[in-house]
Amino acid sequence: MTYPKGHRGSWFADVDGESLPCVWVHWKNSLRYNDRGHLPGIGRWPRFVNAIEDGGKVLLTGNTVTNAPGYKSGVALARKGYLSIWEVDSVEADDASLRFEFLRRLKRFD
Repeated sequence: MTYPKGHRGSWFADVDGESLPCVWVHWKNSLRYNDRGHLPGIGRWPRFVNAIEDGGKVLLTGNTVTNAPGYKSGVALARKGYLSIWEVDSVEADDASLRFEFLRRLKRFD
């Protein structure tokens, strides 16, 4: 398996011919994910959530965090490398957040 290749501004990265949605380690707590920045039905969010629901896999990314009071979540994140590919389930997306469960790690990038 090759190292993921992302594209500036994209919420996806390519790994061995597959485009995977990228999620932030900042929002991962044990085996739960809870992104409070989710804006249902707006911009890139619908395609992103559908890709997680339909594909059942995500690419976990490292990040740097900056306070951003004007953002819904209160933070701005910048991608800092790719950590691992995970199988996920129980995807929920609403006005509060984007949530899902990490089932098992499929690949780790060191």
